Amino acid sequence: MGVKLHDTMERRGTGEFPLIEDIDTEGGCQVCSTSLSEVKYRKVGMLASVASTGQVWKLTALPDTWSELFAGDFVAGSDLSGSSTAQTVVGIQGSAVSNAAPADGDVLIWNTDLSQWEPQEPPAGFSAGGDLSGTATSQTVVAIQNNAVSDAAPSSDDVLTWNSVASQWEPKVSGGGSGYTESVYIADPNIWIDTGDTLPAARRYMQFFIVGNTLYLYGGLDLSNNGTSTIWSAPITDPTDVTDTESTLPYARGAPICKVGNYLYMFGVLDGSTSRILQASTSDPTAWSNTGYTIPNNQVDIFPVIIGNNIYAYGGAISGNSTNKIISASTSDPLAWSDTGKTLPIALDLGCIFVINDKIYLFSGWNPTGNSSGIYFGNITDPTKIVTYSKTFPIAYSGCSNFSVDNSLYVVGGDNAGTATSAVHSSFKFPPYFMEVNPIGLPIGIASITGNNIIIDGYCYLYGGRTGSSGCINKIHRSKNRIQAMAQSETQAYLAQKAIFPDGGECEYSVHQKSGVPPWQIDTYAPRTTFV
Repeated sequence: MGVKLHDTMERRGTGEFPLIEDIDTEGGCQVCSTSLSEVKYRKVGMLASVASTGQVWKLTALPDTWSELFAGDFVAGSDLSGSSTAQTVVGIQGSAVSNAAPADGDVLIWNTDLSQWEPQEPPAGFSAGGDLSGTATSQTVVAIQNNAVSDAAPSSDDVLTWNSVASQWEPKVSGGGSGYTESVYIADPNIWIDTGDTLPAARRYMQFFIVGNTLYLYGGLDLSNNGTSTIWSAPITDPTDVTDTESTLPYARGAPICKVGNYLYMFGVLDGSTSRILQASTSDPTAWSNTGYTIPNNQVDIFPVIIGNNIYAYGGAISGNSTNKIISASTSDPLAWSDTGKTLPIALDLGCIFVINDKIYLFSGWNPTGNSSGIYFGNITDPTKIVTYSKTFPIAYSGCSNFSVDNSLYVVGGDNAGTATSAVHSSFKFPPYFMEVNPIGLPIGIASITGNNIIIDGYCYLYGGRTGSSGCINKIHRSKNRIQAMAQSETQAYLAQKAIFPDGGECEYSVHQKSGVPPWQIDTYAPRTTFV
């Protein structure tokens, strides 16, 4: 049998594997060609001790050099190394791979100096910025078109609402939050009517908040001047249909409300001599609980306002006396309040507070010498620095209701020298200089309505309050008119018309309505004090 160079032999089964042998008459092998491409068999023994079943051997050099092959004529090389039964990847597309052991999360990175792929940590090629924060593998949207987004957790049905004071998008209750619902109308708080509807009982100093499509009315004082723990509600589709929810507050009277994340908070609920913090989920604004936390100095009658990432409260009362202390808490932990160590220019209780554009305004209220006519303001960049404005409120007031409408401030009713007033005052200039817009804006004098600033579909609402010098009422009052929303330029022209006297000078004035003429169209000006 002739065997050529590169021919193969395979051991099959358990039989012996013969070797090539030279021609030998005793071996009985056929004589083969003696050319360089052929060899002769030479009987030299058997390879049973080194050959396994299935092994293939190939004649690789004349006359008798044989090498083992993997079945299928496999030879490891280039990107692989190893034997016929075990191989290792030592390259990728002809480029060497390091044999260094990789760590968890490593990636293959090309090392130009060593001309090989090596396991290394991922490069810091991605850096979150702009509208994103985070790492290369986890990012958070912190802004939209470079406008910051609050990290406050949203509640069900909340909408992103722009807060011009904090300069950020924030989750707000659909319908405006504490007391305002979006509308195609601009509210006009100048003239009021008695709706003819009533509360379930007479109340004053109630607290209010809108959650979703429902207005909630909490606590307050009754006819006997006792604190109450009732919780009433009305649909915003009919804000005068107030009914008792049958739920109650843990403590009587309640306190001003602030929404932070998915919760409503009452800051400064008086329990004996302790000023407590109550909490309710926006998913059930009738289920309030005592958090166990308290307000510093046991301040009550505080009116919280969110500025940036903090909540501030100015003044209020301590042990029945007005105070000038300023306290604060972070929106990330609204239960941990502290005394800022800063104070107002004067002790002030039951006053009004507005934040418009980048300014904070405080006015009216009660101080140790009686009702206040002072106006105080500060900047949101330093909310604890409050100074006295040179102008004053026309009358010393406390217990007013206040509304912010289209960058104008309105003060409705309030206590003047112990008697409830029916007047409406407004300011179109900042810092504010208040003018008597309508001396008989309310059908009756109403006071003790602090915190009542509900605007629904372009109408302002007042619930209860005090008439005369004592007692309280169950009446519901509403602003008589509302103005169709105008373009911004038209709105500014409208405000300018109201704030400028016909002779070109700015002045304080009264507005008197002519029959058949809308109250926002000025008819008669009664100049009082000219100012620059």
